[in-house]
Amino acid sequence: MMPSFNVENDLIMCRVILHTNETIIRRGQCHKVIIELPYGEDYQEFIFKGYSFTLNTGRKIIAYGKIMSIY
Repeated sequence: MMPSFNVENDLIMCRVILHTNETIIRRGQCHKVIIELPYGEDYQEFIFKGYSFTLNTGRKIIAYGKIMSIY
């Protein structure tokens, strides 16, 4: 899955990787995932533990989340 990660109203393409052995992300359920941001260092002053974000496909919000840890 390659949605856009919303940071300060900038949409950054990201990669979503399931954290567990699950193979499907089900609608309406909570999932722990790893999000890779190719330009994350450019936004490190805005992204912090506890930061609430959205994942978008085009203008449509497909998921909401909260940063639990940063690697």
